[in-house]
Amino acid sequence: TMSAIEGSSRRISDITGLIDSIAFNESRGGMPWARAKIMAADIYAARGKTDSAVAEYDGLIKDEPGIELAYRLAGRALLLANQEARAKWYLQQAYTLQPSAMTGFALGKIELKEKNLPGALALLQQAVQMSPNMAPALYELSLAYALSHDIDRARSTAIRLAQIAPNYPGLPQWMSTIGLVQR
Repeated sequence: TMSAIEGSSRRISDITGLIDSIAFNESRGGMPWARAKIMAADIYAARGKTDSAVAEYDGLIKDEPGIELAYRLAGRALLLANQEARAKWYLQQAYTLQPSAMTGFALGKIELKEKNLPGALALLQQAVQMSPNMAPALYELSLAYALSHDIDRARSTAIRLAQIAPNYPGLPQWMSTIGLVQR
């Protein structure tokens, strides 16, 4: 049962023992294989073992290439480990299978860092379209507009961000930079 696994995860500090117990439980029909792989990957990711986590997600992707979640979680684990170049491919696959605001935002931010302004703008615009109040996406979109020399859109996006998240980190300085005074 799930509660037995949760209880064992608190008692077992050894990663190998915990992964083995998940595998054993799965082999006895205690949980679906995909769920076991994701649990194992989550444990690895939480302990900073990014390559092991991604290997678990890759195993799931190999058997079920249409599962968007596996690509998204692999991308997230790599982002958390500051491995954006590796994360990008997984996030692109996830976004192709099932576009989401968070995945579009993550990809848009990577494109912005890589100085691909058209790609960044398209992804960040889609992220904001899917989730109009996502403050980080609005902030990055305002930056992307400014870098693209579209100061009017940079300002209007910053104003919209100020309306929904007036205390967003860095917003007052950014508004000042693009010639706006926050009221």
